[in-house]
Amino acid sequence: MYGFVHNVDIIMDAGDVVVTKAGGLVLSEALAKACPCIILSPILGQETYNTKAFLEMGVAREADTIQDAVLSVKNFASHPEELSILKDRMKNQRVPSVSEKIVRIVQGFLNDK
Repeated sequence: MYGFVHNVDIIMDAGDVVVTKAGGLVLSEALAKACPCIILSPILGQETYNTKAFLEMGVAREADTIQDAVLSVKNFASHPEELSILKDRMKNQRVPSVSEKIVRIVQGFLNDK
């Protein structure tokens, strides 16, 4: 298990699945890397909404306990085709050049003022 790291992109590249809380930044990084998630015990509020969104997109599994998360990892190991489906769904959810699009939208708002 890792705490805060500066090389999350490298860690996600090395793995097949990430077991994580449902924070927006880590889920965004997982989506960008097409690294399916096992979301562990989301707390009420934003984590619940993030979890719901990822479950509805079909790119994550939810685990209430560490034991549930371990079972999900074992299931992915036994059924790599399921993991591949989730990875493909994640790739289909990504928006190319989204950062540049956001900057252009903000610049448009600023230019209008």
